[in-house]
Amino acid sequence: LHASDLQHNDAMRLEWDRLNADRADLPFLSAHAIGIALDVFGEGRERLVIARNSDSVVAMFVLVPKGKLRWQTFQPSQVPLGAWVAQANMTLTALAASLIEGPLGPCLVLSITQVDPRFAPPEADSPDSVRSDYIDTGWIDVEGSFEQYWNGRGKNLRQNMRKQRSKLAGEGTRTCIKVWVEPDQMAPALARYGVLEGAGWKAARGTAIRPDNEQGRFYTRLFEDAARRGEG
Repeated sequence: LHASDLQHNDAMRLEWDRLNADRADLPFLSAHAIGIALDVFGEGRERLVIARNSDSVVAMFVLVPKGKLRWQTFQPSQVPLGAWVAQANMTLTALAASLIEGPLGPCLVLSITQVDPRFAPPEADSPDSVRSDYIDTGWIDVEGSFEQYWNGRGKNLRQNMRKQRSKLAGEGTRTCIKVWVEPDQMAPALARYGVLEGAGWKAARGTAIRPDNEQGRFYTRLFEDAARRGEG
């Protein structure tokens, strides 16, 4: 199937989100997020490949051709992991073998990029598969209230923050935290964040978020979409 089915076919989106929830339930791998990424960063060559067991969908991959007889998972830099979802009990090696032997036609190389071992445990290399480790993946469990989290930080950090707030107050600067959750508040928030990025090293490399570049359009749509679902 063309990958646009993940953007416009409600049945496909439901199946994708069901599989995402079964393995990892990561917001950036939701059908909404991948659909927006396809619309903004896609080349139009992406394909949605579906694995079934009888009548049940057990895995879904968004793949891109990368030269002759080569395929790779859809992987814009703004999405931390490769674009695929599958039942938690299915191994990645078996899924890759099924893809190469089946729907891709003649295929010599299939690259499944940026795999988190927390959700796809590493398997031993074999004559026809190899794993390439490249970074340590971070993970933070978020539990309890913010007050519990903050009270667990180091004493020096908490004292330094109090001193900084007191200094600002003495200079007439009032600090506060604002929580924006409405769809029409997302674009202004991202624009202000883009000003911060544009003042640093990302500006020189051309990777700072701006309302008029691809990154800005992607994150604005992503945040507005989340806000409309009550997740802003």
